[in-house]
Amino acid sequence: MAFGHSSLGMATNNTIYGNWGVRGGGFYCYDGSTPHISNSIFWNNCADTLDEICISGGSAIFGYCDIRGGFPGTGNIDSNPLFADTTTGDFRLTWANFPIEDSTKSPCIDTGDPASPPDSDGTRADMGALPFDRRTLGMADDHNVPAHSNLYPNYPNPFNAQTMIRFSLPEAGPVTLDIFDILGRKIGTAFSGYLPAGEHSIMWDAGGISSGIYFHRLSADGRALSGKMTLLK
Repeated sequence: MAFGHSSLGMATNNTIYGNWGVRGGGFYCYDGSTPHISNSIFWNNCADTLDEICISGGSAIFGYCDIRGGFPGTGNIDSNPLFADTTTGDFRLTWANFPIEDSTKSPCIDTGDPASPPDSDGTRADMGALPFDRRTLGMADDHNVPAHSNLYPNYPNPFNAQTMIRFSLPEAGPVTLDIFDILGRKIGTAFSGYLPAGEHSIMWDAGGISSGIYFHRLSADGRALSGKMTLLK
């Protein structure tokens, strides 16, 4: 996950695992960027400089994230997320003895930002891209893995300053979410990085941009999908 060129984006509910980079294998912030990251997991990444998080020439706020090696921020933890099976790319959170509150419960379950919308089972938000669903005990997640990538309408729209862009991926891979103005000029990148299969949400902060019509374009899974946004200030 990388933020640069003075971007002001937000990213929530992502799982960043097993990547390599020259700087910050899990997260790299540079060139005056000031993103906010929440409800996300950064685990088992590596780099020449700072395996999980590297901030150079910018700043970033992390809240309610599971970060290997730890990182300052409200609600952050440093604990094995207990994924189902990383060798097969199964990054679901596990809880073997549900509903007993014991060591088999992933520390990422029910520890996301309490101000975030609840998970689909009505409980407090989890960390990571694939929340634990008490209705299926986390074992059936076909609804989280679509046949191909999808881009959903951003919310709210119209919006003032911030809007959430949601999309789903059929398999893990590189993802880019670019922002364009009505003339087709690229004005920024809300997200660029590697994500697992499933549903994801990226918050775009347009605090320094004037009112108007904008477009977000998702490049993933060999497809390019676009959506229209209206910024009103």
